[in-house]
Amino acid sequence: MPYENERATGDSLWRLEDNESVRNFRGAIRTRDPQQPHEFPPVVCPPRRQRTIRRIVAIDGSTVTKTVQNGFPKAEAALFNAAVIVIKTDELSKFGSDYIPSPSQLRDLEKVNTMSAVLPGPNVVGKTPEEDTPKKFFRSTIRQELNFKLDPGHESLLETFLDITRDRSGRDNKFQCPMEYCERRISRPRADTICCCDDREQLYPTDSLRTHERFYDNSSSEQAFTAFRMVTEHLLMVNILRYFHRNHPPRWFDEIAFVMDGPLAIFGMPAWLKEHIQTEVADIHNDLVRQGHAGLLLMGMEKTGEFLDHLEELDWHQSQGPRQRLQNSTALAPTTEYIYRHIRPNPDTQKAYGEAVYYGRKILYKNQTGQHAVVMTPIVNLAGREPNGTELTAFPRLGEALDIVDDLYTHLYKDGFIPLIRANAHAAIPLRRGQRILANLFDDTNRRM
Repeated sequence: MPYENERATGDSLWRLEDNESVRNFRGAIRTRDPQQPHEFPPVVCPPRRQRTIRRIVAIDGSTVTKTVQNGFPKAEAALFNAAVIVIKTDELSKFGSDYIPSPSQLRDLEKVNTMSAVLPGPNVVGKTPEEDTPKKFFRSTIRQELNFKLDPGHESLLETFLDITRDRSGRDNKFQCPMEYCERRISRPRADTICCCDDREQLYPTDSLRTHERFYDNSSSEQAFTAFRMVTEHLLMVNILRYFHRNHPPRWFDEIAFVMDGPLAIFGMPAWLKEHIQTEVADIHNDLVRQGHAGLLLMGMEKTGEFLDHLEELDWHQSQGPRQRLQNSTALAPTTEYIYRHIRPNPDTQKAYGEAVYYGRKILYKNQTGQHAVVMTPIVNLAGREPNGTELTAFPRLGEALDIVDDLYTHLYKDGFIPLIRANAHAAIPLRRGQRILANLFDDTNRRM
């Protein structure tokens, strides 16, 4: 690693160019013959304009990390914020697609709940024996923050987590004990408990999320903060679905959509949670269908990434330029075979793409005005689990999801989607202001100690 402000001089280049390992590197980037016609994913044509969606619930989260002054070098903390926003879309549509409502008009159409937390990082400890190291303090903070309730009538996020992860499958659910010197693999705790190791350390049910495994004592723990944000966003979504499923008539779901910022997926150490979320979402959807209703309208929206880049490539016309090849209102369903041939190289086309992390299927969509979107719908049945299947039943309420993408686009941003813009407005933490809040918080804490 260089010193601060030290720049590479190029002295190493001749050795690199002469190095046998470098010269013998066998990797290759797959290229396409521009003269050959491009293969397209299967086109899907779901029925459109079947219902009016009157409400959208959008969920987004954000974190800001800062080095703080608490007496130890490289002490760090993160500010977390998540927003759950309900938008009256039936009233928003009255403005028309070309009209941009004022901030005050938008506020009149929204109801917002937020969840905020301070997450400790390296060299930040708590005030109790159970929190006397940074990692212990981080783990106890995760446990405490997941007690959050959106409303007094809701179950907490921790209660949601514990209920959906009750062992339905009988599979091995053990993980490495979070204690530094304990080599045991332990079962997921269902309540606060004590480890059977020599030090008799405190364990929490949230330890099984394994976010602490990306907590580092000697460098930034931003990966651990990101994992907490991701898990919390998806638990908020499931928490809301469960609340309304228990407390509202089934017909209520016919006119409401739930939108997640990002894919329907859990990545990294908590990825085991994906299967439980998928099961819960499928149970709710299928119960609604059994009662004669439309089911659950849940969609993930990706604003960036390789699938959006690929859609841009597909829509490139050799003579007319970008976004001139596909017709508007075209929906493409990339199968596992297609993804492995054109987006993510993999010879095993029988194993579903992203099986371990995704609980949804992707649709590449060019909407009625030519904007691009990657939309995900949840996997709720066997058709959805089929890696190369493109039956419409694999994409629950897809037509209505695409209607929403058509109706709530905005030219304010490239491929802008109003629900995510509004959710992000309430969730995003301005970098400098967020860092100032953390700095002031630790300054005040240090003065009180």
